[in-house]
Amino acid sequence: MAMRLVLLAWCAGVAACGGSGDPETLPPLGEVVVHIDTNAEVPVHVGRVRIDVFDSAGTWLDSRDFALPSRDDLPISLSVFVPDGAAATEALLRVRGYPEGKLRDYRGEQLVTRAPDPAHTVVRDAARVCDSPAQLTLGKEVSLRVAGSPFAAALDCGGAKTASGLAALRLTVDSPGLYRIETVASTPSLDWSRYGDPLLVVRARCDDTAALGCNDNVNKQGPLAGLALQLPAGEHVILVGNRAPGPMDVTVRATRADAWANTSVVPSAPDPSGPRLLVGGEDVTPPSEPDPALAIDAL
Repeated sequence: MAMRLVLLAWCAGVAACGGSGDPETLPPLGEVVVHIDTNAEVPVHVGRVRIDVFDSAGTWLDSRDFALPSRDDLPISLSVFVPDGAAATEALLRVRGYPEGKLRDYRGEQLVTRAPDPAHTVVRDAARVCDSPAQLTLGKEVSLRVAGSPFAAALDCGGAKTASGLAALRLTVDSPGLYRIETVASTPSLDWSRYGDPLLVVRARCDDTAALGCNDNVNKQGPLAGLALQLPAGEHVILVGNRAPGPMDVTVRATRADAWANTSVVPSAPDPSGPRLLVGGEDVTPPSEPDPALAIDAL
């Protein structure tokens, strides 16, 4: 899925965002006319469009947000123009399509290059899954990246089968007991849409087709998987795949069942640093932004 920007005309630089009205009534200003369209499903996957304009120095100039109740609302047309008397300039136009209501608190534009998380390992070969499983420590969380390509041997849990990807984790327990193992987060994740839908299987050995336990949905309120399972002391393997056809980042946690409540991770507080939108000296920065895990982002 993607957003598509079609540049219809280029006259000069930019200062603000304006709707595309009757050309005969527009002021004689240098402008760019832009059409925005997408091949994603509307309004399921793209129910709103956020448009932000920045100058070449990164100053935030304008922000608009439009609802897309139906496919007929696309394409969106807009003009980006230079105010009367201003010199020609360059600008950045950022367009994000996202599902209705899928927002987070504004954290600032963290436009920096980040090294990949070493815990994220894309595995595309079934043999490699068993060769190098990630280590899962009791009470800790591990994030893994599940590839979007399907595996010949899908995971099966009571008839529920994975459609793509596979990841493995190694869990060592020192004493027998009741343990709780869950996929506590998946990205992308929509409770009402088959995006990231993890299926979890616990085995004594990675290549052992007999499962000690498995789960597709830990509850009926969302797509995450998990189970409480009696495990003997020793090493065990946790396999995770995606029931939806596509890539997925998944976070897995395991601990003794009676200690689960004490091991939950508190999310970090939003970071309000970053560009602020000032209009006439007043701070009008939007308090929220599209969830980056679910947004289609074009710059």
